[in-house]
Amino acid sequence: MFRKFLPCLALVLAASAFADEIENPAYENWAQFKVGAMVEYKTVSDVAGNKTESVITYTLLEVTDEKAVIEMKTSTIMAGQKYDTPAVKMEHPAVLEATPEGTTEQPEVEQTKGEESIDAAGQTWATTWYESATDQNGMKTTSRTWTSDDVPGTLVKSVTNIDGAMKMTTEMILVTIKAEKN
Repeated sequence: MFRKFLPCLALVLAASAFADEIENPAYENWAQFKVGAMVEYKTVSDVAGNKTESVITYTLLEVTDEKAVIEMKTSTIMAGQKYDTPAVKMEHPAVLEATPEGTTEQPEVEQTKGEESIDAAGQTWATTWYESATDQNGMKTTSRTWTSDDVPGTLVKSVTNIDGAMKMTTEMILVTIKAEKN
C-alpha cells in the first residue's frame, strides 16, 4: 500500500515546489524568434533643455529551454560627442519566482490600456498601449508604452514625461527590425 502512495506523494511534492514559479513573458516573447533576431530603437531625451539621442540595439544570441540571452548595445550622442557603451548580455530565464503580493511598497499608479496602430520601422503595427501616471515627491510622471508580440522584446514605442522641479521628456521608437519567427 505504501509503495502505491509514494509516486503520488512525489508528484504532490514536485507540484508544490513549482507552485512558486511563473512563466516569464519576456522569455516567451524572445523564444518565439530565431537566434539573430534584432531590434533597434532611437531614443530622444530632453532633460531640462539638454537633448540626448541614443540608438539602442537588442540582439537575440541564444535560446534554450531555460533562458534567452539578449545582447544590448548603446550609442549615445551628447553635446555633439558620440559615446559607445560596451555590449551587455542580459538573460531572461524561462521561469521566474513568484513574488507574494504586497511585499514591496509602490506609489499609487493610475493605469489605462487600449489598442492602436503605430507606424514604426517602415511597418504598421497593431499594438496594445499601456498608460500610467504617478505623482510622487512633487514629480508627476506619465508614461505610455505601445507593445506588440510580433516584435522581439514587444516594445514598439514609449513616451515618458516628467513634470516638477525638473522637466524631462523621453521618446523611444522602433527604427529597425530583423526577426524571423521559429
